[in-house]
Amino acid sequence: MTSTRVPEHKTTPLPPLVKSFQRHLRAERKEEATVAHYVGATLQFLQFCYDERLPVIQNVTREHVEMWLEELHTRLRPASVRNRFTGLRIFIRWLVAEGEIQKDPMARIKPPSVEKSPKDIAPVEDMARVFKMLEKKRDWRGAAMVAILYDTGMRATELADLRTEHVDMDTGRIAIVKAKGDRFRTVRVSPATVRYLDRYHRKERFAPEYVLSGPRGKLTRSGIYWAVRKIFEEAGVKPLFNKGIGAHSMRHTSATHVAASMSERDMMLLYGWTDASMARHYAQNAIAEAALESHAKHSPMEKLGR
Repeated sequence: MTSTRVPEHKTTPLPPLVKSFQRHLRAERKEEATVAHYVGATLQFLQFCYDERLPVIQNVTREHVEMWLEELHTRLRPASVRNRFTGLRIFIRWLVAEGEIQKDPMARIKPPSVEKSPKDIAPVEDMARVFKMLEKKRDWRGAAMVAILYDTGMRATELADLRTEHVDMDTGRIAIVKAKGDRFRTVRVSPATVRYLDRYHRKERFAPEYVLSGPRGKLTRSGIYWAVRKIFEEAGVKPLFNKGIGAHSMRHTSATHVAASMSERDMMLLYGWTDASMARHYAQNAIAEAALESHAKHSPMEKLGR
């Protein structure tokens, strides 16, 4: 049997089966972040098996997986446990497909449940406050960054990878070539966003091949996240549920603000969703916000005049 002993540090070569799994994921054109997640979860499980003197992967049973999940629950949040579970499940299914094991030990294990955490949505007036602050500071890169995210609902990774050649400043059309799941899509930004981008390109631009960059070159996904979070903190916009408003909050905010006026089909195309339930989810958010605004105008206590 092929050894599955886990490397003790990142520079040690991966176990043969895990290396083959990694090659498979790359052949499937998974994003490197996804590959690292699946391989990382697999290595953590194998390390657990090694530490607990459990059988090698070919002899792992359902009980071994359940023991690992139980251990994870003692130190990780439910969402993190579910992520590890997903990564290992992909590896196990690959082993079955490749004939390395005959039976899937995870076939009857349900994914760990995770309560949906509430998302922070920045109100329209807070978005206006942010842009007013950025204009006063003449932070044109920050203004362009927030405007693109808010205008299109673009993911942070998509924005980080966005090249200048894929943006038509005259029409406002943007081709997202490296979208999630390798799905190409086209979005559009308003003339107001184009103006911010034009100012940034004239006054602050660093690496001309990318739409947004810094002194060190191409921005990263995490760099965009922290830049957006800092901007909202400086503008005094406080989140209700999370530690800060980041780039992905802009995606939620964008979808919520347009849901009342856009069709389900259009939202799926522009936001890059394959599941119509996502569009319906944001439509419900918009309805709920409208109900709250209606209540503010027709509150029974307000009618009492107290």
